[in-house]
Amino acid sequence: MKHIIACCLLVLSAGFVGWGQEEESPRYVCITMQGGLIRCGTLVSDDGIQVILDTPELGKVMLYKSSMVRIEDAEPGTYEAPVEVDIMSQDRIIDKDRAIQSSRYLFAPSAHSLREGEGYWNLSPVGGNITYALDDNTMAGLSASWLGYGFTFKQSYELKEDFRMSVGGLMQAGWTGTATSTANSDDLTVGSGYLFFPFLNATKGDENNNWTLGLGYLFGERVERVSSIPFGSTEKQANETNSPMINLSGCVQVGSRAWFVTENYYFFNPEYFPVNSVLSFGLRRWSDSWKWTNELAFLVLIEEGGNARPVPWLSLTKPF
Repeated sequence: MKHIIACCLLVLSAGFVGWGQEEESPRYVCITMQGGLIRCGTLVSDDGIQVILDTPELGKVMLYKSSMVRIEDAEPGTYEAPVEVDIMSQDRIIDKDRAIQSSRYLFAPSAHSLREGEGYWNLSPVGGNITYALDDNTMAGLSASWLGYGFTFKQSYELKEDFRMSVGGLMQAGWTGTATSTANSDDLTVGSGYLFFPFLNATKGDENNNWTLGLGYLFGERVERVSSIPFGSTEKQANETNSPMINLSGCVQVGSRAWFVTENYYFFNPEYFPVNSVLSFGLRRWSDSWKWTNELAFLVLIEEGGNARPVPWLSLTKPF
């Protein structure tokens, strides 16, 4: 009996020893050093003073912790970035909790903000803009379109960890000025005018996966040349813009470098779009070689009678 008990204890002890010695799965990380150098590899050891990484290209390398800026988990197989890497752009790639461009969708803003000191420029079929974060919740920028030039502003508020609201607007002046009324209509300049677009929105979700409900009001005036069919003549007159709208947008991460984006509008008084409803579906993708995102999408313009027309969309965004 004693021999049986002894054998059982020996088996149990061996089991516990084997369980205690079971190794954890290796951790793959990217380490940003002072000066912008980034090394990625399997973490071999960390003694509090130096870290040893087994990198895909250089093998085992030793890095001193006193020279590190950050260390973060990354996808296995990620290669180290060159010395001249833009730290901010690389941080957006390897940070799993943050999309590269979460402050807007294709055109519509979300309630998320850039972080202080970050910015981007964007080009699309309707124009371009440059945006910069004054702090973690305040963004301002310059914009240009076929209608004119102006500036943008957005103030964000974090109400919960995954719920934010923001207010802001777009203000533009016509390329030929802002005057829309004179004693003699012949003195008006075609294209002159102004445009205001204040908005309020709320965003639910993190920077990778979220949806936004927005309310906006597009108003202003623009001088255009109007034809008089019965008399075969033309005259200049200021046309008023007055169009409340509702926007529903969303973003879902579908890959380590890709996001599905949808942006949808309903205009109560359509002005610049000849329809009341605009639906859009597309893909935003980060390019490791070019260090920018491109958004390829289709807009679906839906008339009141139900007729729909697809229109392709392509835009480019470069962070800085």
